[in-house]
Amino acid sequence: MFNMQKIYSAGKTVLMTALTVLILTAPMIAAKSFADIADPTRPTGYRQQSSNPAQSYRLESILLGSGRKVAIINGRSFNEGDNTKLGKLVAINADRVVIQGEKRHVLKLIIPSFKKRAEKQ
Repeated sequence: MFNMQKIYSAGKTVLMTALTVLILTAPMIAAKSFADIADPTRPTGYRQQSSNPAQSYRLESILLGSGRKVAIINGRSFNEGDNTKLGKLVAINADRVVIQGEKRHVLKLIIPSFKKRAEKQ
């Protein structure tokens, strides 16, 4: 009637195939489910890089001296006339830089304001 050896062998093959598929797909399933969980080691205030290059540029400092103008953008120094990924840096002013590319970009220097506390008497 039934050959138990063949049934056992076929069942074993099906089981091994199912385990192989599970082992190979488990990392993909886990990666998808963990993708929405925030990284606990990420520093406070961390912002993801933007896909728009203009939004990922940060003017950090402007140095003005006799005959020299330097802008620090994303940790790199640029002089007037230098090329950036956005285009050519055409102007460095006391509070902003102007970059001319396909579009005109103006990066403003944000200076925090501090209020002096009233002294205790």
